[in-house]
Amino acid sequence: LKQYVEKMKPVQKEIYYAVGKDKAAVLNLPQMDLINKKGYDVLILKDDVDEFMLQILAEYDSVKFKSINQGDLDLIDEEEAKKIDELKEEKKTILEDLKKALPECKEVVFSKRLVDAPCCLTAAEGISFEMERVLHAQHQGKGIKAERILEINPNHEVFKAIENAYEKDPSSINKYANLLYTQALLMEGILPSNPKEFSNDLCALMVESTK
Repeated sequence: LKQYVEKMKPVQKEIYYAVGKDKAAVLNLPQMDLINKKGYDVLILKDDVDEFMLQILAEYDSVKFKSINQGDLDLIDEEEAKKIDELKEEKKTILEDLKKALPECKEVVFSKRLVDAPCCLTAAEGISFEMERVLHAQHQGKGIKAERILEINPNHEVFKAIENAYEKDPSSINKYANLLYTQALLMEGILPSNPKEFSNDLCALMVESTK
């Protein structure tokens, strides 16, 4: 931690960390896009107790710990953030319908952390995905679940394709919402509750694309 803080860039406000089974898994997370672009280092946590420890410590050398998978990372400038907020209002209807199609998500929002990926899954402040997994594995997490937030990259071709399909047929939003959400789950290492439905929707989309 001492070496991390000493290497921090002057503009970096927090110590970023991520949980994963190994370094490769963390580096492949879409949440790493903007952090890599900024050139910031990320602490990689692999043991079950690591995140609980950081939650207890809260900070090191007066610098707070921050999960790359929870809350706003504040990595974009005010102008970029304003554009996304304005786009959120402009595309309010499609975001609301995506949310209606995904009752398991607390929110569906435009992301302020994605660069190349179409979407990602983040957790609201509080219980993280890793904490949920550990508590359930220890049979102590009955009824405990991280609040899921589906973040969509508004600049990605996938969102533009979904928007076009939605304009032609608003009812298609349910299928696309489930595809996006399941994709985000898989990238997070979480198995979908209904993999057969995901497979069917994916196959249907592949067939449609060839017509």
